[in-house]
Amino acid sequence: MNYYSRYTRTILNSGTKITPRGLPVIAKYNVTFATVPGFTYRREKDNPLIGFMEGLQFIAGIGDLDAIARVAPHADLSLFTGQSIYGPRAGDQTQWVIDELNKDPDSRRATIIISDQHEPLETRACTTCMQFQKIGHELLTIVSMRSSDAVYGLPYDLVQFGMMSQMIGCCTGAVATRLVINIGNAHIYEKTAHLATSKHTPWSFTLPRVSDKFDDWVYWAKKEMDVLTMSLVKEEFDFKEEKEDGRGWL
Repeated sequence: MNYYSRYTRTILNSGTKITPRGLPVIAKYNVTFATVPGFTYRREKDNPLIGFMEGLQFIAGIGDLDAIARVAPHADLSLFTGQSIYGPRAGDQTQWVIDELNKDPDSRRATIIISDQHEPLETRACTTCMQFQKIGHELLTIVSMRSSDAVYGLPYDLVQFGMMSQMIGCCTGAVATRLVINIGNAHIYEKTAHLATSKHTPWSFTLPRVSDKFDDWVYWAKKEMDVLTMSLVKEEFDFKEEKEDGRGWL
């Protein structure tokens, strides 16, 4: 079963019609989407390089609109604001998380806070925080989102969240095996409902094991940003279509 298709179908069939900011959407409240880090879904004419570029910037702790424009020349750059670019928001927190888990593998404190309490509500990020927990030699990543667009948001978020999870796994001696996203409002805009019902196929990727040192990952991510292409992610990240699903659920 394609769980992403079930996810979007559930939103469309049993969601509630609302109009936040005057925009008609169909929304489900309090949704959980769970999967394996390094797994996403593709549709015709999508651009997964957006997710990979966002993930590289998340790891590097930077935000670079020019880099996004280079891999997505037809994208609406107004969507990539400080609200949605997480690298600068993470800052030193990523190193803190790695240090915490290496010091205390059973820690419950390994969190990256994305939204700032001092921000106006209208500029707070859709993602509020990420928590990383080691369970033996496995890494569980839990993401909390106040809002998630199932069409233009989630497939790309699965890429960047999966990249962060795999990277932190490498730095803490763990294998990233679970990614759980808790969503307060999972929605589909009426104007993109036709895309939600189009065919989606499961794809997987695995980051190279760059290092167990975060500084090395930052250097790697910045270098990859300059050369990012579809050929690179297919070859270096083993980005490929999967025949079977079964890795996510609503």
